[in-house]
This record gives sequence, structure tokens and C-alpha cells, in this order.
Amino acid sequence: MSQRRPPADKADKLVAAGYERHQAGDIAGASEFYARALRMRPNHADALHLSGLTERAQGRHDEAFARIERACRLAPGNAPFEANRAAALVTLGRPAEALAAADAAVTFDARFAPGHANRAAALSALGREDEAAQEYQRALALDPTGLDALNNLANLEQRRGNLDAACTLYERALALAPHHPHIHSNYGTAIYALHFSGRGEEAARRAQNWLERFPDSPTARHWAAALAGAEAPPRAEDGYVRGAFDLFAATFDSTLASVGYRTPDAIKRLLEENIGEVSPRFDILDAGCGTGLAGIVLRGWAKRLEGVDISTGMLEHARARGIYDDLRASELVADLLAHRDSYDLIVAADVFCYFGVLDELLAATHAGLRPGGRVAFSTETMLDDETGDWKVRPSGRYAHARRYVEQAVAKAGFTPIEWSVESPRAEDGKPIPGLLVMAVK
Repeated sequence: MSQRRPPADKADKLVAAGYERHQAGDIAGASEFYARALRMRPNHADALHLSGLTERAQGRHDEAFARIERACRLAPGNAPFEANRAAALVTLGRPAEALAAADAAVTFDARFAPGHANRAAALSALGREDEAAQEYQRALALDPTGLDALNNLANLEQRRGNLDAACTLYERALALAPHHPHIHSNYGTAIYALHFSGRGEEAARRAQNWLERFPDSPTARHWAAALAGAEAPPRAEDGYVRGAFDLFAATFDSTLASVGYRTPDAIKRLLEENIGEVSPRFDILDAGCGTGLAGIVLRGWAKRLEGVDISTGMLEHARARGIYDDLRASELVADLLAHRDSYDLIVAADVFCYFGVLDELLAATHAGLRPGGRVAFSTETMLDDETGDWKVRPSGRYAHARRYVEQAVAKAGFTPIEWSVESPRAEDGKPIPGLLVMAVK
């Protein structure tokens, strides 16, 4: 018995409806429309291509590539399809194949700006950065409003130390997309690099101008406090942290290795000295788990190991380690209060440096522990001649007075077990002053 094929225009209408959702930023809604179209016509090239883009937006990169590649086979000679196949291949770490796909895209349509932009991304991934810069400029000559080209060329210039050019490009991009979190985050790293290079006054001026132009940006507010003396929030805002670490996730481990990050090893020593031999006997929360660097250490003591982080990008890398029993994307204080009396041990490695006022965080940590449970955390500490309880460093991280940390720990109801001076990392080749603390409920 033969099946009637649905009318072609029905699937096309579903794709069009999905594309409207897609353009409005409703990725999940767009995905559903594309899926309905593909159930009707499994070889609908546009639906495959666009659903590949939604898969990519949701971090499912292998499936994204499979769909886009299938669309390319079904509709050969399509410049946008080949350009997005190139982008997917760059993400998968296959830059030589990406360059071939981008070459095809610009062959099919030499004036298709995204084809040149994705060709530039492939060249950059191959280490051919001079050629990449020229290709980004070609893309921008064809389309001066191309956000990806502006942002990625700015990133390239920042990597090459051309900070003035990078800042100018980020500012152009922000004028086009005032609410784009990744561009705000990238601009923050550029003006911090200006400060770090010895151009502190210029960095402060740019940070202040940024805040004046974009007062609703949590990232602008954060860096203006760090670099220009603007009023500092009592903790890093969720929007700043999420944007920064989603962007930072892919290079997080290698970057920390380059600055001598040692907190997980210090926590291992702290646990060995205060808990004893490694054996899986505790319910543990890795608070602000990031990519799971501390979780590697904690796994040996855990009968159950959970992780929470506000950044889904970081959690994607933590999940790939395969060491956690549960991972959650959540704001830390809210998550702790939702899991009262749940843990024997809570570890916060390099987390308190994103909070100024510690009362709420420590109270929530106390609530999350069972009686007799322990917290272990690191801080960055202020110098003896600095005044106040806490301050935002030019790095964007918070430092605390030891006196204030001691008071906050006691106020939350903890009894300290150990205080040790422990530098969490180096900056400009010098160790950052820090503390490692263990306390019991």
C-alpha cells in the first residue's frame, strides 16, 4: 500500500515558521518546527541545514555537522550550506576540511561574506593568522555589519597583541549588538589586557566610557568597578559570570595551567590532612565546579559527587570527564538553599573570588551541609596595608581581608579547622596572596 507524500508546501511552511522563531532567538521552538518538517520530508535540504544550526546553538556539534553535511549533499553548490559546514568543522577541530568547505562556499558565491568569514576562521585555526586577518577584512568589506567577522577579527587582533585594533572592532560590534554577552565579555578581556600591558589610564577610560554607553550590561559594570573605580557590586553579577565562563570554557584548563593554578592540589592536601585516607564515603558538592578540575581530586572521597555551576559551557566540559553523578546549571546560593542538609562536604575552589560580601554564600553553604559536615574553600586575600573588608581587583576577581573572612565564617555558624596561606595562582609572574580554609558545621 503506497503512502501519500504530504504536499511540498506544507513542509516549506513549517520551515518558514521555524525560521521566524530562529530569527527571534527561540532555538527550541525553531528546532521543533524543523523536526516536524523533516518528519514530512526527511530530505528537505533547508530543514536539515537550519536544524543543524539549532543543534550547533545547543552544543550538539556532531549532530549539527551531520545535518549540515547532508544538506550540502542534497543541494550541491549552495554557498551558505558550505559556509556553515566549514564553521561546524572548525568547531569539531577539523580546520583543513573546514578550509576546503569554505573555499567551496566562496567559489560558489565570491560575494557571500559569511563564506569569507568562515574561511578566515579555518585559516586562523590552522595558525595562518595573517591570511585570516586579510580574509576577515574581505568579509567586512562585503558586509560591514557582520558580527561574527567583527568579533572574530577582534579576537585575532587581541591574540596578536594589537589591542587598539581589537578594542575598536569590539566597539563597532557592540554598536550593532548592544546586548550580545560574548562581545561584552571579549571587550572586557581586551581592556584588562590594556591595563596589564601598563596602559592603566587608557583601560580605565575605556571601561568608564563602556559603562556610560551600556549601563545595563553586567559585564560593563563589573569591569568599570575593577578598572575605573566605579562602585563595585557586592558580588559578581550572574550575567557577567555566565557570559565570561561560557566564553572561557574551551580554553579554561590550558589557561589555568599557564598561570600555575594550584588550588585542586592544595585542596587534596587539605583533605588528606584533615579527613584522612582516600575512600568513597562522603556525599560531596563541587560548588562552582567549572570544567571539573577540583572534581578529579574529590572523586576519590565521594560515594556521590555532584557539581553545580552557572555556566552551561563549563558544565559541558565537566560532563565530558565522566566523574560526576549529577551536574546542574544553577546560581550557587539558590542551589545550596534548594539542597539543605544534603552534603557531608562542600568544596568551593576559586569561587569565593567572585563574591565580595560573603554572608549569604556562607549561610547557604551552612544550610547545604549536614550536621558535622565540612566546607573547604579558597580566597584571594588583600594586602596588609589595604583597607576595607573586600575589593575588586583589576583582574575582575574579589579579594578579602583575612579578618573579614574569619568574621564571616564565624557569623555563618562554622567552627574553623584549618587556615593556611595558599596562593591560588600567579599573575604577572607573581603569586597571588590567598587563603585555604576548612570549617565544620
